[in-house]
Amino acid sequence: MSDTGSIAVKPVPTLTSAQADRFWSKVRVGAPDDCWEWQAYTMPRGYGQLTLNERGFLAHRVAFALDGGDPATALVCHRCDNRRCCNPLHLYAGTPKENSADMVRRGRNQMAAERARARRGSLSPTAKLTDAEVLRVRHSKAPAKVEAARLGIAKCTVERIRSGRTWSHLNG
Repeated sequence: MSDTGSIAVKPVPTLTSAQADRFWSKVRVGAPDDCWEWQAYTMPRGYGQLTLNERGFLAHRVAFALDGGDPATALVCHRCDNRRCCNPLHLYAGTPKENSADMVRRGRNQMAAERARARRGSLSPTAKLTDAEVLRVRHSKAPAKVEAARLGIAKCTVERIRSGRTWSHLNG
């Protein structure tokens, strides 16, 4: 793997013409300015993935390599903010710092922060407590061990709630 500053990237192998044809068969190619979306497997965070030589590669990195770019030395960033896009005109080589600056400039970091805030506390898919239970734990004088047993949670969870390390967004 190659190092681009703070992250390592996996170089894309040279593709045979059959592999390149297979790749482009999985892309909905449109007009030159349109996003060309990956139509096959998509990873949970929305990036397309292709298997080459029994290894997974991000589809936009493969598209960048097929267009003559060298993804082994840089991140491959999207001008269009569409993670499934494989249009070489929408892709550029960048450093982690440039990619982060682009994210801030486009306001994507604010969207991610808002999504994270929306999933805090009892709205989190992994939450075991309600807001009311947390407030009761916070104000209870009972030992942490007793509260933990009552709610079926770990004693350290009660201690973290009481110290404000978790559920700090709740007032009261």
